[in-house]
Amino acid sequence: IMTPQDNVSTDELDTLSQLLASTGALPLVISPEEHDEKVGAVSHLPHVAAAALVNTIYGLDDPNSLTSRLAAGGFKDITRIASSNPKMWAHISQINKDHLLPLVNKLIGELSSFKDRLKQDKPLALEDFFHRAKLSRDHIPTRENLYLLPFHELYVDVEDRPGMISLVTTILGDNQVNIKNIRIINSREDQPGCLLLSLNDAQSLKKAKNLLTEIGLKAYIR
Repeated sequence: IMTPQDNVSTDELDTLSQLLASTGALPLVISPEEHDEKVGAVSHLPHVAAAALVNTIYGLDDPNSLTSRLAAGGFKDITRIASSNPKMWAHISQINKDHLLPLVNKLIGELSSFKDRLKQDKPLALEDFFHRAKLSRDHIPTRENLYLLPFHELYVDVEDRPGMISLVTTILGDNQVNIKNIRIINSREDQPGCLLLSLNDAQSLKKAKNLLTEIGLKAYIR
């Protein structure tokens, strides 16, 4: 993401865009103000929310560590970013506070609204709360070509044993399939999980699926 000031010429911007594009990056040009506003919403606020959730849960009196033992994949997924560098995120929050403060107030408003609906025993209102969130979340693109970052996702079930990630990446790498991103998903600590691979395009997705299926792995597209 490039956020040029007013004194940056079009030629300079084009030169840098071409340089970045030559590395395989996908340059996006937006104003500094829009960058801070949008990134505050989709990056900075989620870090605050994740940290607040973890602080809330682990502030409970739990001498037997039952909370930690019951924390499965859903809790770990939603709070993963709470493990980020505290000093860095304190700094980011401070320098973007003009955009972050209104977003925090909006989040507090959503929680207050949920609290009121729960307190007043309004099941339909509670359902509406979750329904609005589901509609918005379901509209986030997954395998479609995104404006900023095109990717296609492949799920691969794997056994919980050494060498499985290396096996998958080696097979695909040897066959010129580029992995843009890789994530490990576990339902429970003692159960096999799966790899979530982000690939460049539909052709790479199909090729990767066929290659991994051929060696006996279960690869599928959701």
